Order: sequence, then structure tokens, then C-alpha cells
Amino acid sequence: MAPVKRSKGAPTASTTTKPVDKAATSQYPAALRFAFAVLISLITSTALYSLSSQFLSGDLATVANSSPSWLEVGGLLLWKITELGVCWIGGFDGKPNPTQRINPQSSSRKIPLTRTSITVYDTASLTLLTHSPPTSLLTLFYSIRPTSTLSSLLIDIFSTTLPFLLLGRPTALAHYPSHAPRGSLHNRSILKDPFTTLSTTLLAAAIYAITLELSFRTFLPSFLVTHFDAIRDLGVAHRGPAGLPGLLLALIPAGYASREFLFVPSTAAPPAAEDDGEGNTAFDSSTAGFVEHLYENVWGWYNSQERALMVRTVVLVTMLVGNSVVRIWSGVQGASWVGALGWASTWAVGALGVAGGFAWVEGGA
Repeated sequence: MAPVKRSKGAPTASTTTKPVDKAATSQYPAALRFAFAVLISLITSTALYSLSSQFLSGDLATVANSSPSWLEVGGLLLWKITELGVCWIGGFDGKPNPTQRINPQSSSRKIPLTRTSITVYDTASLTLLTHSPPTSLLTLFYSIRPTSTLSSLLIDIFSTTLPFLLLGRPTALAHYPSHAPRGSLHNRSILKDPFTTLSTTLLAAAIYAITLELSFRTFLPSFLVTHFDAIRDLGVAHRGPAGLPGLLLALIPAGYASREFLFVPSTAAPPAAEDDGEGNTAFDSSTAGFVEHLYENVWGWYNSQERALMVRTVVLVTMLVGNSVVRIWSGVQGASWVGALGWASTWAVGALGVAGGFAWVEGGA
């Protein structure tokens, strides 16, 4: 797959469409709205797990930590709040605004969006990716039925995204490229191309699958036996190349989520003024201090697309490792924190590889 060229004549930051955040104009303070979000998420998660307990507990209860300490319970609660806080502070979307402005300077010129789907992209994608390591661990090595782990994963995604839906967080136009007005979205032609969507999804899924397969063939089997006392089955780690097609197929949802969380926002990021090849014109090396020089040399020479991709990659890797360690160590019987960190790190390496692949596709590597 050859690198994709960026569209010429992309809009500048001043003309880029920016949805109006209804939550930002709410009469309630931001802290109170976030408290509502946490409460909604916890109630939804508790209710759905209680309703599905008869279906899920037969499998999951057999590997769950039967006597968690207050520290472990508090850690899970604190991490849930952290997950929601990252999505909240990051401005991750919830649902589309019914109208989008073409030119912020012209408040009267608006074009309605025909699509009214309430699908959440950023929050749902991040949740799917960060919850995939513990979910896949139980499915692959603890003989838990895929229907049970999938149901648990869907509950986690729904309970995390529901607050953003109810609080009216708007979805970025980048996730609706076919419905974005012309000139309102950077690299619109790339984002709406079905071949690019398919190829980037498969690329990400393939990188995850190859990373896991390499770990299966090297250190992972002995590592799992050492750090997971109650592990039941290592058969998947010994299938060799024959197991790669099935692994690739199972990781397509993670590939699509990676595309939505990493590739789409970075590709749609509008070019900054210093991206024209002349560098940051506001930077004067003769008068700048140490901090300004450090910033310019370490971060300032990247363009806006590269910065967006790197920031999102850091968020993904950090949340993926953190969520995996907390949930596996506190929730899976016989799991050590070293084992949880090792399994999470394998996925983190895959995520870094996916980001590198997307950087190559965008032509920014």
C-alpha cells in the first residue's frame, strides 16, 4: 500500500468546520456535568451487569477474583472515573450537531447534516481498544466463551459512551466525511474513500495480529505460565501460522477502532500556519529562551497531522496499559501485576506499530 497524498487546497484553521458543543453552553458547570457523566456510567454499568449476570456469571465468575480487597475495588472505581475524565477532557465526541457552520465569520450560513446517527466514535473506539487486552486474555487463555467476553465488552462500551450521548457532546465532521460540506473538512476525499477505509482497517488489524503471533512464538507462553497461576489453555499460542487468519479476522474490530481513533483525526487535522514549509515564523532563535528552543526542536517542527497522531497515540497506549493492568490484576484470579503489565505491553507495541503504519500511509513518516 503506497502512501496517500494529502489533498491540495485544504481549508485553513479559520475556515475549518467546528461543531458547536451543546454541553459547553449548558447552564450547568462543567464539574457538575462530569459528575452526572460518572453517575450515569456507573449506574448503567451496574444495571446491565446485574441484568446479564445469569448469562455472564457462569463463565466470568469462574476466573474472577472472588475476594477483592477494598484497595482493588477502589482502584477499579478510580480508574473508571479516569477513563471518563480522559474522554471528557479530550473532547471526544458523542453525537452530531444538527447544523454545522461553513464559515465561523458568517453565523447565518449553515448547512444541515442529513445523518442523525447517535453512534459515538472516539469514545467507543478508545474503550474498545483499551478493553481488548483483558477481554482477549480471558477468551484465548481462560476458555471463556466469546459470547460472554463480547457481552462484557459491549456493556463497558455502552456504559462509557452513554453519558456523552445524553449530554449532547457533538461528533466531529471527520467521522462523517461523506456528509461534510465541500471545503469544510481537510482531506475529505481521503476520509470518504472506501478503499482507504478498508485498507487502513486491515493494516491495523494485521499489525495487531502479527504482533500477537510473534509474541506467541517467542516469550509469551512461558511468561503467561509464570505470572498467571490459574491459566487454563495455551493452545492458541502453539497453533503457528495456521492460527493467524483467525486471529486477523477477530482483530478487524480493533483495526477499525484504531482507524477511527488515530487515522481519521490526524488525517482531518487542518494544517497550521507553520506547515507551509517555512517553519514557525513566530519563533526567533536570537531572542527565544531555553524552553522555546526545546519546544521548537522537540515538538515544533512536526506538522499538525503528525502532532495529532502522536498525541492520540500517547493517549491510546497510556490508557491501554493502565486499563489492562488495573482490570487484570484486580479482577482475574491468580494474575500478578507483572503478568498484566506484560500482556498489556504486547498490545501497546501493536498500537505503536499501528500508529507508525498510519504515519506511513499519511506520508508523514
